[in-house]
Order: sequence, then structure tokens, then C-alpha cells
Amino acid sequence: MSGSPSPVLGVDAGGSGCRALLVSAAGVVLGRAEGGPAQAALAPTTLAASLGGMLAELGQNLQGPPRGGVRVVAGFAGAAAEQGRRRARRALGRVLASGGWHVTALTVVTDLEVVLAAAADPGEPAAVLLASTGSVAVACGASAPFVRVGGWGRYLGDEGSGFWLGWRALGAVLRSGDGRPPESHTLAPALLGALGLASPSDLAWAAQRLWTEPARVAGLAPLVLAQAQAGDPAATDLVAQAATALAELLLVARHRSGVGPEVPSALAGGLWRADACSGGVLERALRSKLPVALADALTPLRLPPVAGAVCLGLEPSAARTLRAGLAAEAPM
Repeated sequence: MSGSPSPVLGVDAGGSGCRALLVSAAGVVLGRAEGGPAQAALAPTTLAASLGGMLAELGQNLQGPPRGGVRVVAGFAGAAAEQGRRRARRALGRVLASGGWHVTALTVVTDLEVVLAAAADPGEPAAVLLASTGSVAVACGASAPFVRVGGWGRYLGDEGSGFWLGWRALGAVLRSGDGRPPESHTLAPALLGALGLASPSDLAWAAQRLWTEPARVAGLAPLVLAQAQAGDPAATDLVAQAATALAELLLVARHRSGVGPEVPSALAGGLWRADACSGGVLERALRSKLPVALADALTPLRLPPVAGAVCLGLEPSAARTLRAGLAAEAPM
């Protein structure tokens, strides 16, 4: 994907939130903004509200959109399906137009493509384990330029993800209340309190509504991680199960793509940031499920995924400038 003289606006839109990064054609950051959940499968009004709020914040920070045109590259969760890609493009295009942004080109790709672009320059081998509201492993190597394992949504997959942890923690609360192992000493009151519920019976009643609020359920994952770090048996068991599932995603993706053992695996997504705040209990469990060489080579993603979106729209020299500049900053 070639660049242009215009600035490049990168967008990373997922189930937990969206980010925008505006960069000059030379690779210099001009502005940033964040917004709410914006995966392509969301209702059009929700999608428009999240994207619109993010772009309004960016425009305000810039004191208005750039006078010239901008090239837009956006990675959306849910854009692998053609209907999702069309919905994302339509929603983003409308929001940009209503906000006064003059767009010279608009490209919509999947969120996984921008993650890989953040992990390595085009053509370089890479492997990324993404865990946020959902979960997926992606890799590119000698055997295949793009391999995806998992990421099939909460109905059929997303094993080990934030939603997976939060939802199964709710079930663990009910099983523990029955007296079934593993027991929960502190997980149950923490989750019930976070949801504003008085009892497990209230939780059972609220479950159908919660299933339709994946971001809210995924928001419970940091509580699960914190309770596991504190030694709660039910939370510890859930974290071990999540680590097993995530390790499988990563190992299969690396094998299918032919990525060699010398290539590190990058960890990306909000679940890893929450895990770091909880003492790294999930990452330690993941390392225990991997071969030693791969466990020792786990590393945070080099750039935020939104920077990968921008790199897809920049000339190679400008992309190198952006990478160097972001590497010198504190983590975004």
C-alpha cells in the first residue's frame, strides 16, 4: 500500500475501544484520540457514536481537521467478513464526512492486519497473540504470509480472552455457591459488587442481559486476574485455563506460518495491560504452557496496533521514522 503527500489517519477499532493516530507524510505524529467500542458488528448507532466521539476529540485537539486531505487506513474487528467490512467503511466514511474531514483515500482492513503491521515491517516474520475482549493469534513466516488462529467471537471462540474470563468467572461464582469446586473465597463478592448485584440468584437473572454486553463482561477480567494474583482458587483455575487456550492459539499460528524459534511472540491487547497491573499472573501462566525458548521470548507488541494502520499508509522511509519516534516514547 503506497503512501501519499497527505497526512495518514490510522484507526484501530475493536470490541473494547477505538484509537486514532494522525501522522504527517514524513512520519511525525500530529495527534491522537480514543473512543468507545467500535467493532464492525456493533449496531450502526453505537459504531457511529464511538467513531464520532473519537474523531471529534482528535479534531478538537488539532483545532480542526487538517485543511488538506487525509489518507485513512482503518483496521476493524469484524472486518474479515465482507458485510462487516462494508459496514465499517460506511460508518467511518459518514462520520469523517460529517466531521469535516476531507478524505483522499479510505482503506478498511482487519484489526489483525494492523496488528501484524505494528509487529514487523512488511515481509518480516512475526507472531502476535492478541487478547482483549476477544482473542486470536496471527503470524507471518516462511510457510504463509498471513495465518490467523482463533478470533471467532464469543459465540464460537475467543478462548482465553477478556470476555471468556469474565463470563466463565460468573459461572464459577454460581458453581462455588452450589459447593462445587474450585471454591471462591473472594471472587464472588468482587464480581457481584462490580455488577451491583446482591446475590448469585440476581446474577443468574442478569446473565441473559450480560451476554449482550461483551465489553462489560470483558471489563470483569481485571478483577479475575487480581483475585488470581491474591490466591483465590476459582480465579486461579480460570487463569490457568485461559493460559492453556492462549498457548494453543499461539503455537498453532507459529507452526502453520513457519515462524522460526528465533522470532519472538508479541503480546497485544488490553488483557495484557490489565494483567501487568495485576502482577502478570496470566503471562506467568502462559509461559508455563510454552516451550522454554518461546516462553523466554515473549515480548510486548513493539508499537500500538493503530500505528500499524498508519504504517500501511506511509512510504517505507516515513514508516521507519514513525517507528523510531514511537519507540522513543513511553508506551501508549
